[in-house]
Amino acid sequence: MATIFGDGFESGDFSAWDNVEAHGGSSFSVESSAALHGEYGALGDSTGDICLASKNVGDDFTEYWVRFNTKLLIVTGETDHFGHLFYVFNNIPTAAFQISVWVVAGGLELRMRPYRDGGGHVWMTGTPVELDRSYAVEAYVKVESSPTANDGVAKLYVDGDLIDTQTGIDNNSRGPLRHAQIYIQRVSASSLTRIKAQVDDVAVADQRVYPLRGCRLYHNSGIGPIDYATVRGVKSEYDPTWTSDAMSYPKTWRFGARAYNEYGEENNVNVTEGVDLLESGEESPARPNRPAGLRAAPAADGKVELTFSYNATNEEAECTHFHVYYDAGSGEVDYTNPIGSVNRDEGPFTYYSFLSGALTDGQTYLFAVRAAAAEDVEDDGIECVEVTADAQAPTQPESLSGQVVR
Repeated sequence: MATIFGDGFESGDFSAWDNVEAHGGSSFSVESSAALHGEYGALGDSTGDICLASKNVGDDFTEYWVRFNTKLLIVTGETDHFGHLFYVFNNIPTAAFQISVWVVAGGLELRMRPYRDGGGHVWMTGTPVELDRSYAVEAYVKVESSPTANDGVAKLYVDGDLIDTQTGIDNNSRGPLRHAQIYIQRVSASSLTRIKAQVDDVAVADQRVYPLRGCRLYHNSGIGPIDYATVRGVKSEYDPTWTSDAMSYPKTWRFGARAYNEYGEENNVNVTEGVDLLESGEESPARPNRPAGLRAAPAADGKVELTFSYNATNEEAECTHFHVYYDAGSGEVDYTNPIGSVNRDEGPFTYYSFLSGALTDGQTYLFAVRAAAAEDVEDDGIECVEVTADAQAPTQPESLSGQVVR
């Protein structure tokens, strides 16, 4: 799916739209109380005339989907009269279709009306709706392939169910999408006296907009697995950023996000991320794995040969080389000044050796090796090996004798 335009009003205003109007005593605003998902939604109250938000989405799209969530709060008027909720225009005021609410015997209906090139239109079959209940409304339009082809198509869905399909529409000039409008109007000519409605999660796309409505956020307590019983935050799909409360440190925080749809159903297949906070409160960078199996063996001329291995499985940062450190006999390894480096070999499991310089005879030393990434970000291991230098040659034998063995 490629979203042509989308807004869940999580900015707290109409900043994503090109134009917002309210006439004749009507009102239109973005309110937290109007949210159907996330934290904000749009609230329109048409008591005198139209209230609208308009967006020019660009090129003339000839096959497209429109989706929005709505909750009708007040609809008053005579039976068999209607008010508007949503319009799609080619070039204003040339409408491609509209979605409206009808007052019918016994209640209300949502209906779609595609327009024809010849100036006519057709009301498609509607579906019953109730006040104070949220509905997911979807419309599909395919523009006729050429003038007089009469192969245009319109479809209306409510809560995922196909309500009606209209085929054979001559909409070559009127059908293409260029402007999308939330268009709440009581339509005085139809004797509808008031329509008040919430609208949220508006989307226009070139494929069907499936019902991902947002994500719920979870995390652990700084230790252990993620707690999915406690929701830490909720974000609309149009505002996929979230800021946590202040987190204590040093701890390892693990976060999870799960998608939910307009019915509140949650997908328990989640994405996770971990954050290690250092004692300073700063985030620990991604690090290579730690080397393993560090050993030391005596070498000629009072030197020491170090050997170690590296397992690259699941490394957070790719190891490119290794730094070798020692304590210079002080008893504390100096991790600020490496005494040498070893390049990393290709392969998941690799083995290495490093030959030190000459050491002071009889002195005890500590040696350590850390894996490093391209920018010298190292693992944080503190494993070391202790050696005592022996630069003395072996004691000369005092005598030598031999005999023939038969």
